[in-house]
Amino acid sequence: MRTRKNFTSIWDELDYLYCKILKWFYSSTPNYTKSKLFADRLGKLLNKIKPGPMAIRIEEYRSLVCEVKDDLTGAIRHRRREIKLLKRLLSLSEYPKLSSELVGDYSDLVDRLILLSILYQNIGFSQKAINCLKEAKELSKRHRFHFPAGKLLDTYNRQK
Repeated sequence: MRTRKNFTSIWDELDYLYCKILKWFYSSTPNYTKSKLFADRLGKLLNKIKPGPMAIRIEEYRSLVCEVKDDLTGAIRHRRREIKLLKRLLSLSEYPKLSSELVGDYSDLVDRLILLSILYQNIGFSQKAINCLKEAKELSKRHRFHFPAGKLLDTYNRQK
């Protein structure tokens, strides 16, 4: 991804910063200094906007900003809100008419539960981590797609 200075909208810039953080924070050769710089910019932008219909995405971004800044409690709080909002959206009768690319689907919910479990494990809440993974596994089974964190669940169960 090229360095950009011009953006078509605030959402374009938010997405750009989010991708930059993912690149520098989670790459095989992480650069925490760069990821923190992008997280600072993203955090400032997030403070300028109202969530509205994009509340799920904003909570996702806030969780990542907190994680990069080593505020795991804040990251958990925002990830839990994101999951709560996504569950509410998925339960709406109108949900099937919405585009899953725009709003998310059950595989996104499973991914978020896995991320939440990792955050819980990182602060020593092993049982909460396991419960998140079990919920994610059940959702995967119910909606007939592969559960991507089977080995992680086994590892957490062994560490209990």
